[in-house]
Amino acid sequence: MVERSPEELAAPEHLEQLRALLRQGDFFADLSVIPGSQSGLLALSRDYEIFVCTAAMEFPGSFGPKFEWLRRHFSFIPTNRVVFCGDKSAMRADFLVDDLALNLARFSGQGILFATPHNWRERRFPRVKDWPDLVEHFLDGKLNGQEQTRP
Repeated sequence: MVERSPEELAAPEHLEQLRALLRQGDFFADLSVIPGSQSGLLALSRDYEIFVCTAAMEFPGSFGPKFEWLRRHFSFIPTNRVVFCGDKSAMRADFLVDDLALNLARFSGQGILFATPHNWRERRFPRVKDWPDLVEHFLDGKLNGQEQTRP
């Protein structure tokens, strides 16, 4: 199944406005924190080495605002574990959690899909519905229906 980009979900009359908004670096500066993400990542960071990988090359103006947003809301993640890239398959890790199946398809480890409206038809990867669901999968050691060994 082909996932739909956020641009495909926008009404045609709003498409250019959406594209302009995404090109503005400060768009990323004031985004709300997804409920459960801070406590979830903090809990996972006790047992796992957490890296934040963001494909920022398409929106170069987003580097500074994204980095500052991460520092403000996720200060427990060391700055040397924040990776800005163009292709997430360059990451060498055991797991990659993402909302775009495109990023998971070329990843060499276990991809985990964060369920969103633009990927609702995608079935190639284990799905999690929210942060508590993701944390439960990792802390209970169950990913893709198989028992996983905790580090």
